[in-house]
Amino acid sequence: MFKKILLIKYIFFSLVISSPLSAKNISIEYKWKLVEIVESDDKAITIPAGNYLDIDENSILEVMKTFGNRNYPYHREENSLFVTSGSQTIKWEIIFVDNNNLHLVTPIGTYILVR
Repeated sequence: MFKKILLIKYIFFSLVISSPLSAKNISIEYKWKLVEIVESDDKAITIPAGNYLDIDENSILEVMKTFGNRNYPYHREENSLFVTSGSQTIKWEIIFVDNNNLHLVTPIGTYILVR
């Protein structure tokens, strides 16, 4: 329970100090380690090492050891990524980004990524 409260406070603090204007000026093109996924019910799932997102200017390579690799074309509009999967385009939202951290809201949950 304490860990859950601490995680919620961390995400809230991150949102408070982040500025939407600064987020759209920070490049997200990098290889990001996926360390945690926070589900919609606030359940945090720790992700084992070796899982990552490699984001370049036109695509996102999602490497998940258990599920395999997926490559998605995308485009960015301010703090939104419009990710194409098959015939669907899905919106991922950047809720926090700085030089070492990226938090993305995806249909699966909130991805917590670090450099």
